Amino acid sequence: MSKRTPETNPTPSEYALVALVMGMIGLVGLPRSPSAPIEAHGQKLRADVEYALGSMREAVEAYRADHHRFPGVVRRGEAPPDLFEAQITTNTTATGALPEVPWDRRARYGPYLLELPANPVSGLSSVWVIAREERAPTRADGTTGWIYNSRTGRVRANTRGELPGTSTRFYDL
Repeated sequence: MSKRTPETNPTPSEYALVALVMGMIGLVGLPRSPSAPIEAHGQKLRADVEYALGSMREAVEAYRADHHRFPGVVRRGEAPPDLFEAQITTNTTATGALPEVPWDRRARYGPYLLELPANPVSGLSSVWVIAREERAPTRADGTTGWIYNSRTGRVRANTRGELPGTSTRFYDL
């Protein structure tokens, strides 16, 4: 064997040995969880639902700031089921009334959303409006995308089940 000098390059077998050792360190140093893909999916789903819920909740609060009451509420009588969506997605007057004609100058508030967002889990954008005198549900039934309580202004995801990898219900987000 010849004596190595500092100018001598490493041999291919020395490169292979270094690569082997680094590979082994890499395998030991990276713990793998079998539930990692489920947890990642659950985190993305949670973020998507919370983003859509945030949009709805911000629109409700902006409407309340302008009109001093929550959308979907009328002073007397029962509100039509589509009033909430109309008040959020079109211009309204100071009293929350919808304009009779598109160029009505009194309708200077809104729209707060161009359209209601779809629930990322179900794909539904419809809203179950809980009237002021009705009791709010304690769980989702999945028939609409969202549940809106016109007494409290609370918006919830109307999605049955839990976030993947957790015990958190979609309804509780």
